[in-house]
Amino acid sequence: MPSINLRSGRVRVALAAALGALVVVPVAVNSLSPAGASTPLSAAGLKITVSGPATVIATQAYKITVSGDDRVCGVMEGTTNQIDRTKPYRLTFSPKNLSAGPHKLSIAAIGCSDTNSFPVYGSATKTVTVPVHVESYSRWIAPASSTAADRKLALKVSTAQAGVTVKLMRGSKTVRSLGSRSTKAATYRWKPAGVAQGDYTLAVTSGGSTVKMRTTITNGWAPMQAPFPRCKTLTWRYDASGEPARAAGIEKDLRGAFTRVSKVTGLTFKQVRTGGTITVDWGGAARFPDGGNDAAGVGGSTVSGGRAVSGGLTLNTASTWVGAAGFGHDANAFPARGGLILHELGHVLGLGHVTSKKALMYPVSSNGSPSTLTAYERAGLKALYPAC
Repeated sequence: MPSINLRSGRVRVALAAALGALVVVPVAVNSLSPAGASTPLSAAGLKITVSGPATVIATQAYKITVSGDDRVCGVMEGTTNQIDRTKPYRLTFSPKNLSAGPHKLSIAAIGCSDTNSFPVYGSATKTVTVPVHVESYSRWIAPASSTAADRKLALKVSTAQAGVTVKLMRGSKTVRSLGSRSTKAATYRWKPAGVAQGDYTLAVTSGGSTVKMRTTITNGWAPMQAPFPRCKTLTWRYDASGEPARAAGIEKDLRGAFTRVSKVTGLTFKQVRTGGTITVDWGGAARFPDGGNDAAGVGGSTVSGGRAVSGGLTLNTASTWVGAAGFGHDANAFPARGGLILHELGHVLGLGHVTSKKALMYPVSSNGSPSTLTAYERAGLKALYPAC
């Protein structure tokens, strides 16, 4: 039997809607000390205290105390569009969502409202400094990825002061120094030659402050997009419209694929007849214009807020592969359709293509190719979905 191509679906990224316009009617404006726990100042009896560090090098919660006005129902910060209406009030700031340098945060004491418009009874400012802002970096470095860019570390940083140094660390030990730059903006690219697979820490230092991020050199697997939240129940639905006669009984193999993946990821998959977080359906000439010579299936997910929120797996109605039931091999050692289903389901859950023919996520299947999850896919799924 000839080789059959597998293709991952496009990753759609859904961006969260921006917070609606706010009607601000200030009654009093207070000014707070920029360092440490601020000194409360009052206007018409209102007191606002903002407690937290002046330097932000990691995600940090700031405690907001408001007193002297019973009309206050919460606090709001405009730069990061945060609102907290539950006492004790806390707002969280991170170098991920603030650029490098000083920031004057304006924190308002707001009244009650069921809309996105709030009366503001007073406000205070808090100046914080972000010494290092990591604009982007590789959470996963995948030497086996079929995408060349994923095989190297890519890191882009900006700093409040000129000068930055980056190190790859394991525990307290420096594994590699990735070099220093004398500018306020720097880009690093590094190929992990001679460095073992596993978890590491990227330490980015500037102006005496260090920001740390976790990165992993993968073992034979590659990421494609963000995974679903771990330890959850995901529903899935099979749309049989368009199913060719040779694919009879494929719903049983679909259930078998979800069961295999569940055992590795800790996710629970529940089949439903309407709706569904993951949809499995069929595509004809409009989706696969080259018919039987096109990909046998596609899989992917929609991502929002850094997590997958829905997924889809579409099988090619013209594919002959879908006629081979189960998860074994035929007389010529060609994998059955269970391998196709698991490959595309791997894309849905976040796995990408790799360069090893020994892996299920290799983009072309032929005689002798895997028909079920291999050690590579299991390692990848366990990394994307840690134990509950």
